[in-house]
Amino acid sequence: MAVYLNGVEVIEGNYWKVQTIGATETDTVGSGGTISAVSAIPYMILDAITERAYWTVFVDNDWDGVSDIVVEVLVAVGQAETANDLMRCSLKAEYVGEHDALAMPKTQTRSIDHDIQTYSAMGDVHKVIFVLDHDLADNIVQVGDVIGFQFFLDDITTAPVVQVARFISANIKYRTKQAAPIYGNPFPTEG
Repeated sequence: MAVYLNGVEVIEGNYWKVQTIGATETDTVGSGGTISAVSAIPYMILDAITERAYWTVFVDNDWDGVSDIVVEVLVAVGQAETANDLMRCSLKAEYVGEHDALAMPKTQTRSIDHDIQTYSAMGDVHKVIFVLDHDLADNIVQVGDVIGFQFFLDDITTAPVVQVARFISANIKYRTKQAAPIYGNPFPTEG
């Protein structure tokens, strides 16, 4: 029997769940990054490859179990950059679930050479998108996993490189089995 919400059939993976983490919800875990702000927008200054923004999310039981985890990071350049400078952004995810060993988490690391295509003044904001493979060999993501993220700039020796970044926020998204009752009719009808 089909289930409908506002006239749309509800099927697995039909909706996105988004968890947003702002700079003030992160921690440096002693790596040296500092929190600052422009107007009312806080950010974490990352000006050495050892500095990282850390945060944690939980994979809820409404995840469809077959979609990858998408992480969209908003980051501003921390100094003026010329066209074609590269910002090597890296995201490390370590995650554990029930009966996993905390000292031996499942791990995935993604690095993206984000091209500053045109001149960017200090503070220009860029979106960098990472995708975690939900069924990667021995590192399968499961419902109930707690995922610890680390965002950092990585070293590039072959090109002009962005040395300073301002981490603003991250959206962690995955597809869900059901709609969150935020807009419209929160009570699906059978049809």
